[in-house]
Amino acid sequence: MKKSWNNIIKYVKKDLSIMIALEAIIMICLSVLLYVSGKIGEERAELINVLGRQRMYIQSMAKEANSKYALLQAEKLDYIVESKEAIDDRYNKIQRNIIKSRDEYISTFNQLKSGKIQYKGTVISFEKSNVNISANLKKTEDIWKEFEKSINKVSGAKEIDRDFIDSIIFISDNSETLAAYCDELTEIAVSHNRQSELYYKTIEVLLGLAFLAVISMTLGRLYRHLILPLGTFVEGLSDISILKKGISSDNTTEKETGPIIWEITNMTQKIERLVSLIENINQNLSINEVLRFIFDKFSFFIPYSYIGVALVKEGGKMLEASYGISNGKVEGLPKNLIGKRYLLDKTSLKSIIETGNPRMINDLEEYVKGRPVKEYNRVILEAGIRSSITLPLIANNKPVGIIFFSSVEKNIYNTEHMKFLEVITKSVSISFERNLFMDNLLYSSILALAKLAEARDEDTGEHLERMKVYSKHIAQFLYEDSLYKEQITLEYIDDIERFSPMHDIGKVGIRDGILLKPAKLTEEEFEEMKQHTIFGGKVLRAAEENIMLSGRSIFKVGIDIAEGHHEKWDGSGYPMGKAGEDIPLSARIVAVADVFDALTSERPYKVPYTFEATYDFMIEGSGKHFDPEIIRVFVKNKDKMWRLYKAFHGDESIYDDGVKVV
Repeated sequence: MKKSWNNIIKYVKKDLSIMIALEAIIMICLSVLLYVSGKIGEERAELINVLGRQRMYIQSMAKEANSKYALLQAEKLDYIVESKEAIDDRYNKIQRNIIKSRDEYISTFNQLKSGKIQYKGTVISFEKSNVNISANLKKTEDIWKEFEKSINKVSGAKEIDRDFIDSIIFISDNSETLAAYCDELTEIAVSHNRQSELYYKTIEVLLGLAFLAVISMTLGRLYRHLILPLGTFVEGLSDISILKKGISSDNTTEKETGPIIWEITNMTQKIERLVSLIENINQNLSINEVLRFIFDKFSFFIPYSYIGVALVKEGGKMLEASYGISNGKVEGLPKNLIGKRYLLDKTSLKSIIETGNPRMINDLEEYVKGRPVKEYNRVILEAGIRSSITLPLIANNKPVGIIFFSSVEKNIYNTEHMKFLEVITKSVSISFERNLFMDNLLYSSILALAKLAEARDEDTGEHLERMKVYSKHIAQFLYEDSLYKEQITLEYIDDIERFSPMHDIGKVGIRDGILLKPAKLTEEEFEEMKQHTIFGGKVLRAAEENIMLSGRSIFKVGIDIAEGHHEKWDGSGYPMGKAGEDIPLSARIVAVADVFDALTSERPYKVPYTFEATYDFMIEGSGKHFDPEIIRVFVKNKDKMWRLYKAFHGDESIYDDGVKVV
């Protein structure tokens, strides 16, 4: 009998070993393909970035050439009242900008012709053998030869003569053509890149199907070799009264079914929920949705009151509390924790990131005894957390962040809990990395377009950064005041911070003649300028429609901000003339931040307002231009706005628990 069992076990092991080997091979191939397709996606994003910068260099050269013409003309007509030193500084600045843009353009263009681009330490292969690409480079080079000559003439000119005027005319007439060629090259290169990516994606799908087929075969063998015999065994014992009770019951317990069957049932449920988790991950669920699924489905096996995620930021220097879900038994989490950043070197979590080993604490009060209590430990303790298991989130051998499973009870966790959580964590790490990568890729691409729009306007500098900080803090003031509490969540504040810099993205569609006009716009020109809100909405809506094909939504808040930040509370704004709460809350928040920054910043046509003058202006606009409730909270937090203002316009910096905010 023993020999017979040994033969059966040996056969089953051999059969399953073959299946597992096949699964491992397929998974290795699939991982390689995922890595390759990921690199292709990264190269596409970087290629878009490089070619976008080429367009910016062309526009910069044209802009600076016109600026030099205007300066020489004003000097010739004796319209300049500045000192000779100031004029020389302006000449030198224009010269440097022209030469820098020209040299950067030439350097990148030569790389394009060679077929390889070096960008941020990465070499991107560029398929110059493509007929369309070669044709584009040829016609670009033909115009560039004359364009460069004109740029050089303008750069070296000391006065306005016929050659200088001819060069300015040629630059103005051909800058948009060169820019259009850049756009055309971007479309060709991206299309070629996507074809390569589609090829690998097709292979990935086929390998995925093959993996599922092997899994099905493995499960079939498990069913035939193990489940069926076990079922026969159970059926054979089903007449014994001690086993009759509860075998068919849905709520099986160890006492009712016996330890073996209970363990099998328990394990089956774990497998089912892990499979469900993987299925949900493959459905492109958001990070919050994945966490909610884990919280709801695995609490039967793991006792926890709170699940939190901290993500690695700024190249591994910072750790930011980014997501959190609780069962209502903890107070102050995640409200008092999410969004906080901490220097990784100053936390005990650094070793978890570096070693990849999980950590289990069964008595947090005892753990911190005799040590300096960090701010995040204080928040956690005050919320009632007493034990936790902390695990690293690692994808592609790179730390993505840390996930915490915490309980309000002491001495609740054991090594079995930790082992099971390691399985869950490995499953979700890839999802986290993929979600973060896709969100950041899309966001970075759109933000690059927003920065390009700002770069065309003389009203640049740190405007986007200031807008982001001011908008985020105003949203936080509203959150702390419990105003609009149905709308303003921690995730909403994060969206405000991310998308407020995109408020003027539509300026990419406004002509230079209007956008760069140094004088007051005519009525017709102002009507065209108003269209930047419509253009901005169209740009972000197109991005949103594409991402919604995968069942997700990212840019809703950005669309509302782009379209609505020039609407006014009394209905006198544009483009739709919306009034009151018909204007999206996000747009009303950004409108306050936008006007505040515009008034306190220097512009070519005005000196900056003082903080007090701006403050009075904002109050005067309450109920007219601005949402009166937002202004009320703005006034309530005057001191905090003053600190932010000083951080941008003075020498003061703002820190939160040792971490620089501004």
